[in-house]
Amino acid sequence: MKTFLTALTAILYICLPSQAQPDSQGTKDTKNKPNFVIIFTDDQGYGDLGCFGSKTVRTPHLDRLAAEGCKFTSFVSASSVCTPSRAALLTGCYPKRLSMAKGVLFPTSTTGLNPAEHTIADHLKQQGYATACFGKWHLGHHPETLPRAHGFDVYFGIPYSNDMNHPDNEGRPQSTPEVMDLLWNNPASTLTKWKTPLMENESIVELPVDQRTITRRCTDRGIAFIKENRKRPFFLYLPYSMPHIPLYVPDDMRDPDPKRAYINTIEHLDKEMGRIFDTLRELELADNTYVIFTTDNGPWLKFAHHGGSAGPLRDGKMSTDVLVLAAARTGTTPRPWKCCCPSNTVNPNPFTLPVMS
Repeated sequence: MKTFLTALTAILYICLPSQAQPDSQGTKDTKNKPNFVIIFTDDQGYGDLGCFGSKTVRTPHLDRLAAEGCKFTSFVSASSVCTPSRAALLTGCYPKRLSMAKGVLFPTSTTGLNPAEHTIADHLKQQGYATACFGKWHLGHHPETLPRAHGFDVYFGIPYSNDMNHPDNEGRPQSTPEVMDLLWNNPASTLTKWKTPLMENESIVELPVDQRTITRRCTDRGIAFIKENRKRPFFLYLPYSMPHIPLYVPDDMRDPDPKRAYINTIEHLDKEMGRIFDTLRELELADNTYVIFTTDNGPWLKFAHHGGSAGPLRDGKMSTDVLVLAAARTGTTPRPWKCCCPSNTVNPNPFTLPVMS
């Protein structure tokens, strides 16, 4: 059995100053606390970044993040599918302990992450942080299991995978590379072939969601959140729904060749993440912000050019635990706390609690 730790949880708990005490009004002293941004893509492969060896996908913004921080080349995910890996990411617990280990949740599921569990957002909120989740949740779509029941102040995104239909998951297109080609050739299919909902807090605000713009809109929300909370510590969780099939990008970014659909989608994601990084730099928050990028479970290889690459690693989604992690401060000025992410380094060690400690 593989040793596992949700490494991102460990980074946050170790880097977070612990000396803060409530002031006379009962609020937490937030002076000198770092900000945290976790970016979590869906079904992206180890080999889908330039900094991890890709010769076909251009990812200059993530490459810069890796160059300014640390690449973890032996990070292990808790699961090879979405729901369990996300539950472990946010809680630091084995999915089985959370009763979240039996595959993924669907629109017909009646359960989700127990609101009694403590997430990263719960802990940081208790320390006076503003918290937000913009993107794919996939830990339950009922009010008691959505992000605001788990420590997040606001939520905007897709409650489960972008190939699932509200309310009963019926009427979905076939899941084959050939069908994905047809959908890519018809960008409007996001509105005619799917019934995936978009939620704000606990309400559906768009049905079906226009998946061509969902990545950009989540980025927009993230940037607005950073600007709104620039004077206080914040935790921004950006679990983008792409590059899970079906793949869509904005019309102004789209490459019409379906053979390049996946490449096009990753490059769009990289550009949107660059907007987040640029915002942190422009607001002079970069030296006080830890940015952590990873993906949930590795590439969905059966979708060929609509799926990613595991690079030198074996297999992908549903078959093995494959995951890439790059972590860094987006600035270079030393801070009064210590973190495990010195600039321009590679950590080949298995990413577990003993290493982090």
